[in-house]
Amino acid sequence: MATATGSIRSLIVFAVLGLLGLGAGCDGASSTSGPERLVIEGFVDISGSTANELAVDPAGRFVYLAGGMGQTGIVRVDPSVTAAMTASPFGPPEFGGGIAVDPATGRVATTDAYGANPGAPAVIGIFDRTGALVDVKPIQGCGGSFAVGSPGPLGAPFAVSTQCVDAFAIYDPAAGAIVFETATGGVSSTVHFDASTGLFYQNRTPRFGPAPRRNQPLVIRRDPGNGFVAADLGIDGFIIGIDASRRRLYFADEYGLFAPAGEIVILDSTTYAFLGTTGLTGLGRLTLSGDGRVLFNLGNGRLQLLDAVTLASIDDFDFVSASGGFTPSVYPAVSDGLRFFVAAQPQAAPGTALRLYAIGRTR
Repeated sequence: MATATGSIRSLIVFAVLGLLGLGAGCDGASSTSGPERLVIEGFVDISGSTANELAVDPAGRFVYLAGGMGQTGIVRVDPSVTAAMTASPFGPPEFGGGIAVDPATGRVATTDAYGANPGAPAVIGIFDRTGALVDVKPIQGCGGSFAVGSPGPLGAPFAVSTQCVDAFAIYDPAAGAIVFETATGGVSSTVHFDASTGLFYQNRTPRFGPAPRRNQPLVIRRDPGNGFVAADLGIDGFIIGIDASRRRLYFADEYGLFAPAGEIVILDSTTYAFLGTTGLTGLGRLTLSGDGRVLFNLGNGRLQLLDAVTLASIDDFDFVSASGGFTPSVYPAVSDGLRFFVAAQPQAAPGTALRLYAIGRTR
């Protein structure tokens, strides 16, 4: 196990040196030995979850797969040896509407989707790494999609987006309570957190209001009294990724406000000024690597590796062919700092099987 992990660490260091153009890499090999590329390191078959939301515990080296809005079932994958990953159920079966992990404490947040008891409100459940229930609190709607905020002394807050009753809520581990909850004024969708600004974003598909009803994120920020307040972003589109270190929001410009309709553009995360285009289209999901050097994009059956600074293409990988006919999910990939993880289904018979793939970077 340690040998496999050490080899992967060496490959990652190699990749970073190559991107920076620095002489020799690890183990005395030259950084000019060839272009970096993506490679499938392993996969594991999944049952008991739809994998509509993924989360990673980098400290514990676990990957969690859960359902989406109104769905249940959590599976935890141990990727220690990517060629022989293992998967097992996690927590009670009525939970699994969304998933998030506090990287500092390893605690897992999820919801019981439509509610474990008919007629009862849905709840957010907080579990420790063993699967033991630490706390449970009622919330509006049916979960969910999650984001994790900045860590505090007792852990990081969890933000959850729910449908049925479209709402947004924040659970604070220090208070052991829901400290903010609001109707979202639109159909709730995915949630993001920007560590550079401390802002949560909730995509709405669409925002309620007069026609045309367009997709537009809700922004949740601290108010002067250290509570929270929510407001419209004021820009129509869909956030698909955040690079906090470079203060970038990656934004699906569905309506052609900044570029040809459908292109993914870059906005300044503080001013929302238009910074440029990416050359990418559609509603893919951009994931920043654990080392912060590359972006990983998936869509149209392909995986793309991009330089996080210049957005130059490093590799464009035909995942369907390499996997023997599996198509990557449109839901987010996650990175544990070493690899990316992607859920995929058979292209010929979607919905009949599910696999989690570990995608490495090598030369």
